[in-house]
Amino acid sequence: MIIQVNDPLRGFNDKQRGVMMNTESHEVSSRYNVINTMDVVQRFERFGFELSSIDAANVRTIERQNKGKHMVRMRADFKMAGGLVPEVIINNSYDGTKALNIRIGIFRFVCSNGLIAGHNLVPNLQVMHHNGSWENEINNFIDTYETKHRLQQEWVNEMQDRQMTLDEAYYMAERALKIRHADKRLSNEAVDPLELLLVKRREDKGDSAWLRFNVLQEHLVNGEYNKYMNDGSIGKAKILTSVDELVRFNVGLSDMFSEQIKIIV
Repeated sequence: MIIQVNDPLRGFNDKQRGVMMNTESHEVSSRYNVINTMDVVQRFERFGFELSSIDAANVRTIERQNKGKHMVRMRADFKMAGGLVPEVIINNSYDGTKALNIRIGIFRFVCSNGLIAGHNLVPNLQVMHHNGSWENEINNFIDTYETKHRLQQEWVNEMQDRQMTLDEAYYMAERALKIRHADKRLSNEAVDPLELLLVKRREDKGDSAWLRFNVLQEHLVNGEYNKYMNDGSIGKAKILTSVDELVRFNVGLSDMFSEQIKIIV
């Protein structure tokens, strides 16, 4: 009789499976003890989260293969109102370039957007790879998850209740654009912030800060806007694919809106 064993990595490619199962480091000190991402995933699985995506950064050498930065998203087994699902976002590496980081987030099915809570909402958990008590820190994070989720739900509710004028939305689009392109100055090109506010779906129509936030996030992450060059030509923006940049932008956008909805107009 053949016993079927459940494979949590079923459906993922070799690159994604490799970075999850790796337990070796690369050119790091003797104090560096790899915290394997799969071990962290399994702890959250016991709490009712399911692995949903794995993004691994490209590496240039064979020696660094399966050891570089990667981002894992896990979804909860319950839903929030409005087609939202709580998520846990795990960032890690085995080459000394990144500590283990765990954040909370939300997945919105209507647009396939993965949103990450900013530092102002719920601080992330960072664990160094020489930390011998990393299991306890993750367990504490899980034990306090309900509180973190409640803060996240309250934030969504506030965003949904807060109406945002077109002038405010335009101002937020300008700020979001600067966050998105923080690594590059748009000196030889320009972007029309109004393009970032264009609504593509019926579900996104409205003036709430929540809908404005989602529209901006989707346009800027997926490169759904034009760049107007000084020479008169028009180019398309690039999709944001870097693991570090995806986290940096999403956290920055969340923090920016968290500050804005507190302003009484």
